[in-house]
Amino acid sequence: MKNNYSLKRSFNLLVIKVVTSTVALFFVILIFWLIWLSVFPRNYYEKVYSESFLKSVEKEIPNLLLGENRDIPNKDSKFQYLITIDGKKQIKSDDFPNNGIKLNETSNGTHSFVENNEMYSFKVFDHYPTVKILMIYPAFSTGNQVVDYINVVFQYFIVASPFMLFIIFLSIFTTKLYRAIRSKFIIVETHLKEIEEGDLSTPLPDFNNKEFGELSRQINKMRIELNNLLDESRKKSIVQKQLFSSIAHDVRTPLTIINAETELLEMLSEDSAVQERCSVIASEVSRIDKLLTELLKITRLNTDSYTLKYEELNIIDILHSTIVEFSSLCKMNEIKIRENYKDNLITIYCDQLMITRIIQNVLSNAVEHVDIGGEIECSVIQTLSETTISISNTDSLFSDEYLKGEFIPFYSDKCQREKEHFGLGLYMSDLMIKKMNGLISIKNENQQATVIITLKNEGR
Repeated sequence: MKNNYSLKRSFNLLVIKVVTSTVALFFVILIFWLIWLSVFPRNYYEKVYSESFLKSVEKEIPNLLLGENRDIPNKDSKFQYLITIDGKKQIKSDDFPNNGIKLNETSNGTHSFVENNEMYSFKVFDHYPTVKILMIYPAFSTGNQVVDYINVVFQYFIVASPFMLFIIFLSIFTTKLYRAIRSKFIIVETHLKEIEEGDLSTPLPDFNNKEFGELSRQINKMRIELNNLLDESRKKSIVQKQLFSSIAHDVRTPLTIINAETELLEMLSEDSAVQERCSVIASEVSRIDKLLTELLKITRLNTDSYTLKYEELNIIDILHSTIVEFSSLCKMNEIKIRENYKDNLITIYCDQLMITRIIQNVLSNAVEHVDIGGEIECSVIQTLSETTISISNTDSLFSDEYLKGEFIPFYSDKCQREKEHFGLGLYMSDLMIKKMNGLISIKNENQQATVIITLKNEGR
């Protein structure tokens, strides 16, 4: 059975772990300190050196009482002493303090005390009550300077250790908790990106955490619902495509018959008026057939049946080749096409058929909606992240209504129907560019209508 911890409980456990670890390790340090003190006791001068010194003094007291000056052996300069007889100073060590007031205060004392990390200890001999010894030596010393230094450092460490340990354990456990939470966020983030890219096959794992577990269940529920909606949408799209293909096929059959009968009637009739009407009928039948072809292509683009074939291409070559295709038509209408790009080699990564068709559609609309003697400008700009293809034509502007709405074809004051234009070419281009994660936008700039094709530099 999985533990269903909440984030609140995790934070509470974190606090408990930090406090428990701090206290436990602090006790370990204290135990080590006690063991250290037992190995290196800090009463060297009190228990060892002073006792040895007092024995030496006691041997010399009879001579001192007789008024003889005797040297008391003292091998440690840190150990200072003062011997008084009947309250009068008799013998003192070389480095004994010379402060008179301090000397009087200490020499008249009876109880040991510590001041400035020095022990003031008094000794009166049982057999010689008139003889009094004042000893001054380092308090809490082991007699070894290195060990004493370690003791001082250790003392400060013990005082500061609770705070230091608390901060260290807090950092360790919060980092661990953060990584655990962050790892779950990464899993969720990765899964959401997969959903965004259309991969709905992998469910999000069930986390052993109340909040993340609930998040996982909700995301999986959303994934299932999205998958069901997409399946339903695919089924409807397939049915729609099949239905439209069937309708197009059924419509084309009578259109073929009408076209054939019209051609036969035109051949058999000698009446010029009849021949003219037959020509109009044939032209309109051809328009309907082209419209059906365009609608079938749009239906195919709106489904997932088309597979993109990405490859490295020189967009300048594709653009120039397409311009050459329109050169005869432009020459007839005295239309000038200017190519504006700094480099003859600009590489993109996309589907060649699609990008070629997109440029053809945009150029076709530009040529159709420019007046005789007008000008079309084509330019290509590439940055680190994207490649932009701009196609502009003179004497043509988009209305404010078009600029605010969805993508629409080139607009002019002339009726599009007069040019036998269905307005589907650029709509198809918009569908195709979106399949390649690109974008088509429109704007009016320098009294020109401009279509901008933008492709991301992915896979380069």
